[in-house]
Amino acid sequence: MVRPRDLKWAGRNEQHEWVRDNHLSTHGVPAYGTCAHCWSSGPSYDTCAECKKGIYKPLSFEEAILDSQTLSTKMNKPHQTARAGGTHTEVQHDTTLFNPKDIAVQMHHIFEKKNAHLKNEWDHGVDLYSMGVWNTLQAFFKDYNGLFHGLGAISVHEPIEEMFQSQIEQILLPSAHNNSTTTANMEPAPPIKDGSIKDPTYHERIVIGYTVDQQGQNIRDKDIVRPDNHKWARNGSGEIHEWEKKSSGTCPTYGTCSLCWKAGPAGKKCTCTHGNYLILFYKLNTLDSITVADIIGQDLEVARADRMRNWNVTPTMQYNELCCDLAIQRRLNQDKSLDADAKKAMRMKRLTAIWDLRKEIDNQYR
Repeated sequence: MVRPRDLKWAGRNEQHEWVRDNHLSTHGVPAYGTCAHCWSSGPSYDTCAECKKGIYKPLSFEEAILDSQTLSTKMNKPHQTARAGGTHTEVQHDTTLFNPKDIAVQMHHIFEKKNAHLKNEWDHGVDLYSMGVWNTLQAFFKDYNGLFHGLGAISVHEPIEEMFQSQIEQILLPSAHNNSTTTANMEPAPPIKDGSIKDPTYHERIVIGYTVDQQGQNIRDKDIVRPDNHKWARNGSGEIHEWEKKSSGTCPTYGTCSLCWKAGPAGKKCTCTHGNYLILFYKLNTLDSITVADIIGQDLEVARADRMRNWNVTPTMQYNELCCDLAIQRRLNQDKSLDADAKKAMRMKRLTAIWDLRKEIDNQYR
């Protein structure tokens, strides 16, 4: 059984051991993943048996892989046991991103369904509903404090207590506080956009600057979100925080197809019909999918200005050299004008460009 030793998360070294030392996994992925639609867990890359909408994918935070079974248990979600001898015909490495703020919204939704009667209840000046949500989040994320503080995964995130204090302020409904000490001018918190766990579609425009006259048109250049250098952006940097001003998803406009590596609107089904456009990570960096597609000779599917966000967890995958090389070869094999030697030379040229990009990223931290 491939899963983190502490049943919480595995850092880079432990992930390498899954393949190198124990030979437990041929591709370095855990046995179980998390469904981004309903948060249940099951055999990695199988279709979710609970909601039939999502795929069980390994749960990642930066370079750490989290234990999906533990998460589903903490969220009171079903777990589908894998059968021995299961196989996959394709090498897959895309993951479900462990986004604390999205999960906090989910946990609040679960708490609200069970404890709606606590709204408007006060005890010696204490708002019982707000206190209940706060205690629930603290208990849930207690096991992940080390992860956010850099143990097992290098992290530049704010301290977990501050992160969830901020989240509490966003998701609680001040209008429910009828105590006389409540500030009358307090602005109502935004509604929880994930109104149903069974259908987590957010129903909001991705482009912050969208106006009705843009309906059906291609996205404007000024609204496209991508790394400033058109190569990469360091996760957690000020540059990435600026993305929320242009995108409700706080992520690049374009992702990379998990199979053919074409670039297209993040979260959308690729035109190859075999993969989705996912935000591409390399270590602790977000890569520019447009540039990556250009390097390997792939196309770009242009995003529409009126696209709606169709995910509650940012769709991501980690860079994998084998998958990248296979995508390059598949693309070259489609070109009937090249002979075998020309394809071999072009393959090395494109791989070298990718290697140079990786080297450039690695060198910036030395």
